[in-house]
Amino acid sequence: MGTMNAVHINPGVDRASSRRRIDLNLALTFLAILREGSVSQAADHLSLTQSAVSASLRRLRLLCGDELFIRSRRDGMVPTRRALAMAEPVAEAVGLLRQAMLGDARFDPRRARRQFVLGLVAGLESAVGPAILRRLLDFAPQVSVRFRECSDAELPALIESRAVEIGVGTLSSRPTRLHQDMLGSVRFACILDAEACGVCLPLDLESYLALPHVLASGARRDGPVDLALRAIGRERRVASAVTHFSALPAFLIGMRAVGTVPIYAARSMAAVSPALSLSEAPVAIPALQIALMTNRDGVADPGVVWLKEVVAEEIRMALCLPWEAAPAGDGAS
Repeated sequence: MGTMNAVHINPGVDRASSRRRIDLNLALTFLAILREGSVSQAADHLSLTQSAVSASLRRLRLLCGDELFIRSRRDGMVPTRRALAMAEPVAEAVGLLRQAMLGDARFDPRRARRQFVLGLVAGLESAVGPAILRRLLDFAPQVSVRFRECSDAELPALIESRAVEIGVGTLSSRPTRLHQDMLGSVRFACILDAEACGVCLPLDLESYLALPHVLASGARRDGPVDLALRAIGRERRVASAVTHFSALPAFLIGMRAVGTVPIYAARSMAAVSPALSLSEAPVAIPALQIALMTNRDGVADPGVVWLKEVVAEEIRMALCLPWEAAPAGDGAS
């Protein structure tokens, strides 16, 4: 880990005088630095100069008697334990104040100027990111979204720490302080160059197992595909594994090989790689349940509520199976 530079805090008279000068800007500065991990990026987010944000951070440190953020060469401004403990109550207080002052004021995407951070599990960024951007360009020209790829394991902590405002990942059955909205079931699909593989679609089980398989994005040999095959007494031959879904097309185009991935990832690959085709998996692979997650105070933030609706619509579209008819009335409004 990179070296960290500590700032000496003198909790004497300065801290006492700072308590008399608490204002909302300090809370907004604290949340911006926490989310951006950088004083300069926080300044851009708040439309302030870097020196103004630095001055507010000095006041925060005096007020709290803690460094709050320690500068690291590798990780930027790293929050201390005190800062992490403050994150949720400060954000809730700001949300309540916003709600009290604005009442039932609605978020107007055409006029709003705001940046959101959206955390997505592997494969979703390329699957729904372009469609979300298209919606913003058409209907919210001053709103921006920064996408961040997260694992299911790290997503809850990123949301709770306010580094991510909205997250999409596997529905958790464990107790959580997050608000979860069920989006649907994630089915698996096969992606392959059918011509290079010399097969007819849809794949039958014997053709599927005769092909070498390429794993993607941390898929393991004890994952849902292999467990489903073992349940019927079969197994596949894995020829290779790649780190990210985005690399998989290059390993399949012109190759006698197949990948088995979540439907949203398969659809996005086929959309940009005409040589690749989709096929229903010839084995019953249990579906995953996917959810949209926010902090509980996010349900009172009109901007977060608006973006949640946009994200939910695009993800539900990405979960549709092309070989099944869409339910009546389903789709984006």
